[in-house]
Amino acid sequence: MMHWNLILAQQLPERGGYVSPVKLVVIFVVFLVWLHFCQWTNRDTRYLKFALKEVWNGVVLCGGILGTLAWLFLPWAGGLFAVGGLVWFLLAGGAGIVYVVYRNSVVVESARVFTPAHISRLIAGMGKSKGEKMQATEKVKLKASDGKQVAVPETLEEIEAYQIAQDFLFDALWRRATEVNLAIQGEQGRLAYRIDGAVIECPPYPLEKAEKLLMFMRKIAGQDPEERRRPQVGKIQALIPGAGGKAKMEISIRTEGSTAGERLYLRVTSDEAKLRLTEIGLSPVQLKRVEALLGEPKGLVIFSAPKRNGLTTTMYAALRSHDAFIQHLHTLEKSPLMDLENVTQNLFRGEGPTASYAQQLGTILRREPDVVMVEVCDDADTATLLAKGASTQERKLYCGIVSPDSCSALQTFLNLCEDRTLAAEALQAVTCQRLIRTLCPSCKQAYRPDPNILRKANLPVTKDQVFYQPPAEPEVDKKGNPIICPSCQGSGYLGRTGVFELLIIDDVIREMIKGNASIKDIRDQARKNQMRYVWEEGLEKVREGTTGMNEILRVLQPADKKKASSRQPVK
Repeated sequence: MMHWNLILAQQLPERGGYVSPVKLVVIFVVFLVWLHFCQWTNRDTRYLKFALKEVWNGVVLCGGILGTLAWLFLPWAGGLFAVGGLVWFLLAGGAGIVYVVYRNSVVVESARVFTPAHISRLIAGMGKSKGEKMQATEKVKLKASDGKQVAVPETLEEIEAYQIAQDFLFDALWRRATEVNLAIQGEQGRLAYRIDGAVIECPPYPLEKAEKLLMFMRKIAGQDPEERRRPQVGKIQALIPGAGGKAKMEISIRTEGSTAGERLYLRVTSDEAKLRLTEIGLSPVQLKRVEALLGEPKGLVIFSAPKRNGLTTTMYAALRSHDAFIQHLHTLEKSPLMDLENVTQNLFRGEGPTASYAQQLGTILRREPDVVMVEVCDDADTATLLAKGASTQERKLYCGIVSPDSCSALQTFLNLCEDRTLAAEALQAVTCQRLIRTLCPSCKQAYRPDPNILRKANLPVTKDQVFYQPPAEPEVDKKGNPIICPSCQGSGYLGRTGVFELLIIDDVIREMIKGNASIKDIRDQARKNQMRYVWEEGLEKVREGTTGMNEILRVLQPADKKKASSRQPVK
């Protein structure tokens, strides 16, 4: 027995020979580092919305597990322990490297990780405290396309992109921009706002910020972050804290790429755009006539305007004059401006059994609605259906036509409909409008107009006549710094209103249409009926102090000159 005990004792290793504590600690530390990398991979695939995020998580996870098992259980005695570490690196590290290489190939350059530039940024941030690294300021409350609140991210890079988006959106919304256009061209981004209808050029936007902004906006808008060329659309909601419910805004987001670079386009629609007829700028006389027309149970009213002059907003206001709980209200639109409460909005897609605009309108009319709004009438079939629906089917119909004045809009509709008798029986009125900026009540300045200008404009000349205009020179404080008006941010204008031309189709004009009278003769008859041109209504708003003379000249001058004068630098 003693003999066998001696033999076993000679074959067994010395105490501590089974397990090396030092090697276990090394493996454990490496395991913790790899586990942290797995967590980062999981967050990163979710942030970038990779379609194969489960596959990539599995690849990294399996590589680490296989490498750890091989290093831990294979007999790497002596110096072979380092070889085991190399095997772990090939399996676990190789899987991680494959993911990083793929990930960096589909993101913008500034968002790539483990590159020399990324490592230098990490080193530069090591001197900052944890509080400094994770600090982010929420200037705008955001809801993503899924309706969920956009929370402050966890990682440093995500926080940086979040803060860039916060600063970008707050500046645009604070300036009351309704459109934002950011185009990456070369080494910088070109940024422009549309504020109160005027395009405001901003200073160049840094390229690195623009790329991170695009990635973040794609994510919260429900777009594919990997797709950088194909146009994508999405929507988010924004609310400026402390401003109340009136500051709630819907923001449509469009991103696309081209050979010139990437582009980000935002269109902002606020609750304040839900206007009524009394709020769109109609004069008291016009408002009374329009309300009477819209109150009749049938007939066709044509709304017209040049592009970007509030045509859809006015037609929405006409719809809101009806009781949506008693009447059935429908719209046919190619690009809805906003969702209308208790109104059936039909989106034209140009496919299926209703492939044409007129066919879809016919389908809507067969549902026996009380009121139908047609966003645009630009073909003969649609015009004929509108005329028939308004004259023979006891329907109230509204349609839009892009036109510079009401008589031109009438001419367009008559040319499309062809049957003048049918059109004359259906038509009630034609409107045309322009949008003008209204002077800021906080900083507008009074002046005495030139009597010669008043005479040329057919305005009364009186000694006490006062017009208003934006500040000629910005005010400065004691140190010479400019004082920016908090209401209009120094632009001199605050909001817009409409200037309208209203052509009533009375019995005389109706007979003229049936008799194939010229548009000139119809215009002359309308003038006899006290129709005022849009520029006459605009001059009246100048006299009232609503807007300035320069604004009327800007809006009503020829389109080529208007385009040049509407672009101005940001203040």
